[in-house]
Amino acid sequence: MNYLGKVVPSGSINIEEIINSFDKDDDIGAITTFTGIVRQISDKSDKTVVALEVEAWEERANDTMQEIAKKILNNHNLINIGIVHLTGYLNIGDPIVYIVIKSIHRKEAFVALEEAILAYKQGSPVWKKEIYADGSSNWITTASKV
Repeated sequence: MNYLGKVVPSGSINIEEIINSFDKDDDIGAITTFTGIVRQISDKSDKTVVALEVEAWEERANDTMQEIAKKILNNHNLINIGIVHLTGYLNIGDPIVYIVIKSIHRKEAFVALEEAILAYKQGSPVWKKEIYADGSSNWITTASKV
């Protein structure tokens, strides 16, 4: 079993690299993926977002992402899981997070994928600065718990 959880600079990895980073396994029957994208709509403001600046306490974020990945891997009997959060200056439409799950069956892969999305959003020490069309900005933090 393999798992991967880390933060990396934007542009340094793509989802295909994550999929191919795990050993090949003849038991894989499903690969599910999620790519979170920077969007114009803010959950915290009624202003239009034009970009994000993403920062992370790298050591803590990597540890947290690995804990989340390991827990989900074990809870759902998966073959592999990868959660990678991107940092740096991100424009609208840029990827901000990749999640890859490989499993024997699709049902467990979809359930695990949803759990992984929720867990990383609630538990990662990642800070996002929303930059708005009017030139203002606002820092958004996620809860720091696993």
